[in-house]
Amino acid sequence: MIVELDENGCQKPEAINHARAVHWKDYFKDVSNSLFARYITKEFSPADDDNACLQACRFLKVAVDSSSLILTILAGLESEIPGLASRTKLTIHIIGADDQEIRRARMPEDLYHLLPKLQHLVVGYVGPDVGSAHGNTTKLLEFECCPKCQSMGRSPRQAFLADDLYHDFAESDLFAKYPPDLIIAPNSGHAESQVQRWQPTLQCILELGVPAVFTTYNKKEAVDEEQSFDKMGAHFSRRLAENPWRGVLPKFDMFMERYDVFYFNYYWYIVKGRTDI
Repeated sequence: MIVELDENGCQKPEAINHARAVHWKDYFKDVSNSLFARYITKEFSPADDDNACLQACRFLKVAVDSSSLILTILAGLESEIPGLASRTKLTIHIIGADDQEIRRARMPEDLYHLLPKLQHLVVGYVGPDVGSAHGNTTKLLEFECCPKCQSMGRSPRQAFLADDLYHDFAESDLFAKYPPDLIIAPNSGHAESQVQRWQPTLQCILELGVPAVFTTYNKKEAVDEEQSFDKMGAHFSRRLAENPWRGVLPKFDMFMERYDVFYFNYYWYIVKGRTDI
């Protein structure tokens, strides 16, 4: 990730190649300019055992969970979109979305701050759990930019909610109007839960040939999902690996084995179309 922010929190266009952030310590030190960066190691442990380091580490772990999805999206864009630094428009579809993603619908503002030329951003939240809480709406919502972004002529960020399975949504007029540059399915669990319902969506994604980022809570899920896509003849732009922008705050599930924990977006991989056979 190549970024540097000015005093207003926006990326310096002339400094696109100045800093390379490859883990969270880099991000907090070189991108966010956070004073807390000195209190953590690259492994996201307290840099020392004093109270200041312990408290700062706890604070940053919560912040990371909020930023993990956006930084994962940015890493996917950097991997898959040629000339990303010069793009003025982007559309991203978040599939299998639920309250967790929608509650953070203001976070994509960070993409304006991290991509110097970006002027217009549309983010779609698609999934059968979108409508259960928010109503079935295809109206574009607008989020006003920060004052600095406004002064740079950037449009208000736009978003839509689509209460539908993605393969059905792909047949809609809304999809035709706002086709994705990138698809992301955070922690979908498509090889573990509701497998049959996911199959048409996964086939649809491969047919579209659009880069699609998938994340998982743990390695077992990632391996199962990779094997599932291999059986479908998927082309992997990126094979499964630990996501450098994974969450670092452990979560517990009462149905898991005792002492087992999971983390948001811990593993990731990217598929794009099918292999040539």
